[in-house]
Amino acid sequence: MGKYFEDIQVGDRWTTPARTVEAADIINFAGISSDWNPLHTDEEYAKKIFGGRIAHGLLVLAIASGLTARGGSLRDIEDTIIAFLGIASLKFMNPTRIGDTIHLEEEITTKKDTKSPERGILTCKWTVRNQKGEACMEAEASSLIRRKI
Repeated sequence: MGKYFEDIQVGDRWTTPARTVEAADIINFAGISSDWNPLHTDEEYAKKIFGGRIAHGLLVLAIASGLTARGGSLRDIEDTIIAFLGIASLKFMNPTRIGDTIHLEEEITTKKDTKSPERGILTCKWTVRNQKGEACMEAEASSLIRRKI
């Protein structure tokens, strides 16, 4: 069984394994999302602005979410999480490029009681970093998690 609300403390941290962003990831995401913005799909256009194509910000967010299951907080709470509640203060600081290898750093920033004694809310700061250590994305992710009964 995974960790419960009481088992996790403010300040707990996880660093996930890394994943390389490929050109196919960007094209597949463009197809799924219908976001064919030339910054992501047109090399010549993107060269004028970013020096080449970049990943969609929401693709980076989706990868970050998936990385939590490979070695982040979700791996520790996969049996006790009730719901993913949302993302707050999402921001992108540096573009993620084809060939960048990114990982997610997570830190529990708040624990909040709910009206139900059976659950609580955890808020985690997410920072996606590339192979150079540069922050590409930051967000606050909140989840509803079971308490010990």
